[in-house]
Amino acid sequence: MRSLHSVSLVCFLHCFAAASPAVTPDDAGAVGFDVDQNGAVVVAATIDGAGPFRFLVDTGSSHSAVADGLVRRLGLDAVAKAEIMSATGQQSMRPVVRLGRTTVGGAARDGMLASVLPSADLTGMGAAVDGVLGQDFLSAFDYTLDYLHGRLTWSAGGALDEPAARLTLAPEGGRFVATLPQGAGRGVVRLVPDTGSAALVIFGPASGRAAGALRLRPASGQARLRGVVGERTVERAIVQALRVGALVMHDEPAAVIERPGAAEGLADGLLPLHRFGRVSFSARERCLLIWGR
Repeated sequence: MRSLHSVSLVCFLHCFAAASPAVTPDDAGAVGFDVDQNGAVVVAATIDGAGPFRFLVDTGSSHSAVADGLVRRLGLDAVAKAEIMSATGQQSMRPVVRLGRTTVGGAARDGMLASVLPSADLTGMGAAVDGVLGQDFLSAFDYTLDYLHGRLTWSAGGALDEPAARLTLAPEGGRFVATLPQGAGRGVVRLVPDTGSAALVIFGPASGRAAGALRLRPASGQARLRGVVGERTVERAIVQALRVGALVMHDEPAAVIERPGAAEGLADGLLPLHRFGRVSFSARERCLLIWGR
């Protein structure tokens, strides 16, 4: 059972003008990735041919970010400032820079606007990375994250074995939200599929809709939830059963936090994707395929 003594969480929202169209991958060649101790996916990326740099793939973040050390190395100047809000509701103003062509394997985007974060904040998340790739990069592509073999491919599905879950994705707040029916009259829970979350996160209160559908029970002690703009103490809980298609996660540790204001009426929480063996995002079909371990 994963400890929730210290839960890392990378998730932030801000709004900018759209970047240039994506460069569609011309093949489905695999890109290797590392998985850190919190389940975060780290890939090699280049910016205008410089690098490679270590970037965290974060499906739960609306926009990308770069470390201030990398900004200095690339000689980038701030073009704006923006307010970042983490999934814990904490806010911070950050400079914004315009990136050149950002490339991971055969996939690339031009002119993305990225928030600048202190290098120490990214290091404190538990992954020694130079930046974060959010949905402003990812949402243009079909891709598969194979956790069992540490491979990212720029295509969705393609496997001979049927997925255990096929979830419809709805764009909300710059991210995707999946609806998970819980069966037996228990209703549904709406979660953000998140590669940046170390553990299941439920937006409270503990007596709210998600808690009822998931049958939460309190767990002793508290956890520290660590994000890109700070950390806070949160309540611990155990989810007795979370149904993800044909998969059922039993007695799953979770962090319960107050729903961030900007997320009111949206997702019920965050689903940590590293708990599965393989996941595929299809931008064209707006669906998420999940295979068990």
